[in-house]
Amino acid sequence: MKSLFAALSRLSGLRPFDRLRVSGLSQSCKLKKNYVYLAPPELVEGRPVGVKERASAGFTIFEMLLAVGLSCVLLYGLMRVYVTVTRHIDFMRQTTTMQRGAALAFYQLRTDVSSAFIPETFFSDETAEGKQKKKAEEELPKEKKEALEKAAYQPYFLCSFDDRLDATKIEGERRYPLKQLSFVTTNPLHVYEQKQPRLVRVVYELEKNKKLTKRDRDVFSLVRKEVTDITDAQAKGTESTAAQRYVVADNLRGAFVAGEILKKDVPRKKDEQEKEIPEGEALSSLSWGDRETFQGIVPRSVTMWLLFWQGETAKSVQFSETITIASYPSKRVKLEELDKPEPAPQQPGQPAQPAPAEQPNGVAMVKLQGATP
Repeated sequence: MKSLFAALSRLSGLRPFDRLRVSGLSQSCKLKKNYVYLAPPELVEGRPVGVKERASAGFTIFEMLLAVGLSCVLLYGLMRVYVTVTRHIDFMRQTTTMQRGAALAFYQLRTDVSSAFIPETFFSDETAEGKQKKKAEEELPKEKKEALEKAAYQPYFLCSFDDRLDATKIEGERRYPLKQLSFVTTNPLHVYEQKQPRLVRVVYELEKNKKLTKRDRDVFSLVRKEVTDITDAQAKGTESTAAQRYVVADNLRGAFVAGEILKKDVPRKKDEQEKEIPEGEALSSLSWGDRETFQGIVPRSVTMWLLFWQGETAKSVQFSETITIASYPSKRVKLEELDKPEPAPQQPGQPAQPAPAEQPNGVAMVKLQGATP
């Protein structure tokens, strides 16, 4: 019995000094079907004396795969949320930038175009060369004289489009991008501590931005030019007075302009004046000043569309505004030379009318008949 107990002690991990009497073996050990169950002795620190602490069990391969799969699904969902939020922030930033650029561009356009007008006075060259040129023009036939008079009004409000570029459908009509918008305005670009004349020529042009242009899309910039010479329709400037130039809007897909005028305010021929025109009927044109109908007059309003590229995508966002011109309606009239005024009938008792004053440097002012104040 002692040898059996010693063997069971070694198998069960009982220490040698654990005292179990042979007489009490029947209470500590139970034999059943060749299995020996050894009742543990007194507990020490929560476990039986002489029994070693069993190692904790690990995870199975199935549990590991399940945990890894759930972690991947959770990380994928978090990444999708992060990417969506980042794209939304970028979209809002691009939209804010476009809206700010459009607001600044339309503010400048509004202040310039709304004050556009046809000058009521021209400067006549009274130098020797100017008088010789005027004398040569007087000897021309009547048709050529009228053509010269019409040409004098042509450069004061000009608008042209570039048909070399692709047309874009805007508000149901196919329109070509702007090429040049040139007019006389009383809104010069103010520079701090610099004297500037109030009457200037402003030219808007659409130029291609070579740095931002890619193969699949063309990027343009809307450029504003300003010169003090109001007869310089192209705003080329001179060596002494260069044209002031700066970019009004950038990252554009295109800029489009259309002028509108009431049909009743369009100059008509004598045989057409008797025709009745419905009230409020208007004419719209993409170009201005190139045809006889729109020479020497300003439109009632100018509608401008700006198309901005939306980031790096192939989509564009459209902004538009209709600008009313304050000097409308202007009239196309003939020039009157002050050096040959028609004598007005003098009433008895009234003083004689003074002669027109001559301007310095051989330049005289020429008044337009019938011009609105």
